[in-house]
Amino acid sequence: MLTGDVTVARVVSPDATAQQCQNRYQRSLDPALKRGPWSPAEDAKLRLAVSAYGNSWVDVASMMEGRSNEQCRDRWNERLDPKINREAWTEEEDRLLTDAVKELGEGKWKAVSERMGNGRKDSAVSGWCALSLATSNADAGDPVQGEIRVS
Repeated sequence: MLTGDVTVARVVSPDATAQQCQNRYQRSLDPALKRGPWSPAEDAKLRLAVSAYGNSWVDVASMMEGRSNEQCRDRWNERLDPKINREAWTEEEDRLLTDAVKELGEGKWKAVSERMGNGRKDSAVSGWCALSLATSNADAGDPVQGEIRVS
């Protein structure tokens, strides 16, 4: 019978460490982890936990039964953070985006969103840039009209 994380790690892979196996289980394989959509009650509880613990995601997750610290961090940063700007894009933001992408380059979306300083998340910035590019290509007579190409 196998006992101990080191023994399990050796069985899993000659290159896996005990810490890697433990992390994989706790973050991905643990059947107690909830998967799928968050409920409104979970969102409310997450808001309370973040107000109590800030961005200490391990502490926040300790208040969220069945959710990992990564799940809590991602949910907050992508959906619940009240600083996220969800308003329609303005012409000024388009100009800021164009200038930031010219200066920092495509693919540097976190840096671009920080440079813009308007509360847009990096995923929103990259998505809007791709949409704007596809729209301008379609307007310019590109044969692939309206298709957003994701690399």
